[in-house]
Amino acid sequence: MRTIAVFLALATAAGAEDKPQWKLAKGDVLRYELVRTLEASPAPQITVNYLWDYTLELSVKEVKAGVATLEATLTAAKYESLFPGSPPCRFDSAKDRDRKDLEAPLVPWQGALGKKITVKVQLDGRIVSVEGLEAMFDVEHTQPYGEQGATCLREMLSLLFLDRSVKDGDAWRLGTNPYLVRPDMLLLEDVKLAAKAGGYTWTGTLTTPPPDEQHPQPTKLKDGWKSDGTAGWAAGRLKDLKVDTSLEYEEPLPVTAHLIRSVTAVKK
Repeated sequence: MRTIAVFLALATAAGAEDKPQWKLAKGDVLRYELVRTLEASPAPQITVNYLWDYTLELSVKEVKAGVATLEATLTAAKYESLFPGSPPCRFDSAKDRDRKDLEAPLVPWQGALGKKITVKVQLDGRIVSVEGLEAMFDVEHTQPYGEQGATCLREMLSLLFLDRSVKDGDAWRLGTNPYLVRPDMLLLEDVKLAAKAGGYTWTGTLTTPPPDEQHPQPTKLKDGWKSDGTAGWAAGRLKDLKVDTSLEYEEPLPVTAHLIRSVTAVKK
């Protein structure tokens, strides 16, 4: 299974008091919980639920020429998938770190604990690179589940480091897959950010891309669906972000979905 998260480069902010300029120095340590929940109905009276929950400790290793290099360690994780008529599939690192009888979807989560990735970001928030995600989730040996975990974390990192400074009317495009288990259900999310005191608001318009080699099946989304969110920002750090998205596919499956993505600063 192949899934794609595409994050395109972005521009500058207006208003120094609202500008999300990261204030990072070598030796700083940041901690964030990144949570993605999905409730989807692929058929009448059938509902499936997913949870992806990552807690990262990010240590600033270097700040040079406006670019910060951070080493991010996965310190805690939760995963859950609930299907009608099937036993729950759950992983919670607080209880399952050393479990020996894990189901296949949970193996990459256990293996990812304590592993590190390298994230380089410009101080205006734009991601320069993310290295080590495939190794963190052992994608080569845990398909398709490891790739799902890695893809989801890459998407969530793009919300922590917004890839875009904020001003009224700013727009950027995010490639996401709300129904992550189907690679052909990629969406494009055109996002506008509006600065406000202490943070910003988020409005996203959802569209479907044309078919390509990785997503060969035509995808059609009912019109009018949007995502809405708000974020808090203080002292050169993101405090919290929550984005709420509802949508409905017509093709290749008549699926309704409710996706919530959140980023929260946490104490040690």
